[in-house]
Amino acid sequence: MSASGYQKNLDLNSGNPLGLSATPATAHKGTRVTAADLLHDAPDNLEILTNTQVARVIFSPDEPLKAIGIETIDGDKILTTHDVILSAGSLDTAKLLMLSGIGDATQLNQFNIPVRLDLPYVGKGLKDHNHITATWKRAPHTTDRHTYYQNPDLQAAARKQWTIDQTGPLSEIACMCTVGFFKSDAVYQSEEFRALPEDRRRHLLMPTVPIYEFYLNGPSEDHFISPATAEPLTTIFIFVLNSENSGEVTLQSADPTVPALFDPKFFSHPFGRRLAIEATRHVFRVVEGDAFQKDTTGVLHAPKSMSEEDILDYWKETTSSTWHMTGTVKMGKKTEKEACVDTDFRVMGTKGLRVADMSVVPILPK
Repeated sequence: MSASGYQKNLDLNSGNPLGLSATPATAHKGTRVTAADLLHDAPDNLEILTNTQVARVIFSPDEPLKAIGIETIDGDKILTTHDVILSAGSLDTAKLLMLSGIGDATQLNQFNIPVRLDLPYVGKGLKDHNHITATWKRAPHTTDRHTYYQNPDLQAAARKQWTIDQTGPLSEIACMCTVGFFKSDAVYQSEEFRALPEDRRRHLLMPTVPIYEFYLNGPSEDHFISPATAEPLTTIFIFVLNSENSGEVTLQSADPTVPALFDPKFFSHPFGRRLAIEATRHVFRVVEGDAFQKDTTGVLHAPKSMSEEDILDYWKETTSSTWHMTGTVKMGKKTEKEACVDTDFRVMGTKGLRVADMSVVPILPK
């Protein structure tokens, strides 16, 4: 894409993500840094229970809306004299609240869950990014990934090298990628954009707000499905951002071992559909250029054509969540009807119950 004239961004974390940039990685000495690193030098009073699934919140028999602990699916009860803090993510936090009798009374009654607090917007307002991938067959000299996946000896050597000094193929394959964040005149000139509320149009026009994202040289699923027959491939991930879609999390059972239903409603809003169409056309304009085509030998996964119908059909058939779910237990002012937690993370109408995860975030970053 750089050869096609797109600007480079040498610091993706500068406050302006627009342009092409090397993908930042939270890694140290070849190992990804995660939240688990916070457990180093953990306090003596920290106890972690593994393989322990929470079923519901326990409330005081004397104060029906005061949380005093949790119950596991095995029936164990863990009580506290302090606050109960849920941090199960945008899908399971909403589920736990509903299983505890906090949520839309109509839905709780459907599953014979006693209504402790009718908080109708628990599980509503789900925001998420989604993406597709498109894959091209490439000349063998453009990549060595296929030879790596084909050869167990190369993989064994890579594992040994990583064990010794955390370098080599395992520290690079599917990690050394390029990311790009972009705006689009075609989107801004569309009827779907003009139909948005004024505050949303104003936000999307801000100079540092992208509306879609590309991820270049990412992993190709075909290499994992059949590594022995891996071909030289290039895969591009296409993400839609700020799509305006709003989904929901609902129960399908009062049994806490049964997963909640997750409906992101990715294509429910016309603006989201317009973003998917124009982002796809943007990528294909680039890959049809000489810089990419000179080493391309075929198309493996892609829409049948660049018509709106074929692009949307491909998105609907292959799209996936980008695992950025937010908004199902929305934070807000007490006067907001959609608010489920206040600005101190306390669940509205309860005592001693807080939520501390992305479910409280009312907007989807980028």
